[in-house]
Amino acid sequence: CCGGFLLGGGFGWNYRHWGIGAKQVLAVEVVTADGDLIRADETQNQDYYWAVRGAGPGFFAVVVRYLLGPVRQRPSHLRANGYTFAADDIEPFLLWAYEIFPKLPTWVEFVGSTTGYGPDGDWADPVRFSITGLAFANSEEEAAQVAAIFDACPVKHLAISRRDNVPTTLEERYAGGTAADPEGFRFSADNIYSDASAAQIAPLLRATIASMPTPRSHVFWQIQGPRPDFSGMAFSGWGETFIAAYPLWTDPEKDAEMRAWPVREMRKLESIANGEAQMSDENMSQHPQHYLSPENMARLEALRAKHDPDRLFVSYLRPDEVPQV
Repeated sequence: CCGGFLLGGGFGWNYRHWGIGAKQVLAVEVVTADGDLIRADETQNQDYYWAVRGAGPGFFAVVVRYLLGPVRQRPSHLRANGYTFAADDIEPFLLWAYEIFPKLPTWVEFVGSTTGYGPDGDWADPVRFSITGLAFANSEEEAAQVAAIFDACPVKHLAISRRDNVPTTLEERYAGGTAADPEGFRFSADNIYSDASAAQIAPLLRATIASMPTPRSHVFWQIQGPRPDFSGMAFSGWGETFIAAYPLWTDPEKDAEMRAWPVREMRKLESIANGEAQMSDENMSQHPQHYLSPENMARLEALRAKHDPDRLFVSYLRPDEVPQV
């Protein structure tokens, strides 16, 4: 999974502060369309080095080895803050979230997600939405500053529950993600990037949540902020907000219905979408979008024509590129 993660950008923990995974790639060994094994880095085979950092499935070679760096010091004070509230109350919380986001350090990961199921696995009443600020702090003082920002939420009285500077670990965060997407379920996905305001996003996001087809399905939201510097690499798709929909189901007979839901819902958000999307949580064959900037996409296609003129490698799964099986 490391290959797909890094090729598609690499949105790992604390990426707003440390940078996306693709920026950590120092060198790669790849097999080219001609069958040659080469090394690519800043000083040699730069076409491949530029493309491997973010081209995703548009990359025109096979990566067999990565050299990554630097090693990061794990933050000493990982703390969770946030609120859980009824999804129908999403508007006031999102308005507050976008207001405080500029005050948060880059080492705070600010995300939201639904929980549609109750203890028995059936629909919860109400369907809930949680906004969490995960602080990768290095001192009690840093953690306390973030907690104070969350404690000042003017609509916290609407919350069903809250978390105040709760100590946590990366292992616990991974376990929580696994619990949300358990084994035995079938999955699909789609997403958009948006630069719209909270007032524009909130009612549409609430409607998407209300349309979830199963209790285990969920809708994910994250504020990313302004576009970082992606110079020197293919990766370039971005939006101030990331929104994604994930249906989870078990009955194979519902495959077509479930796979259609996230695409349909993301198309409903086109009025607030900026036309770009994040790789690895997309639906390329049914909802093709832009994953790179126009300039970077043009450069990538020129490099493909140069290094893989016979198109040995299938690129983004546009309708005319979907392999027939």
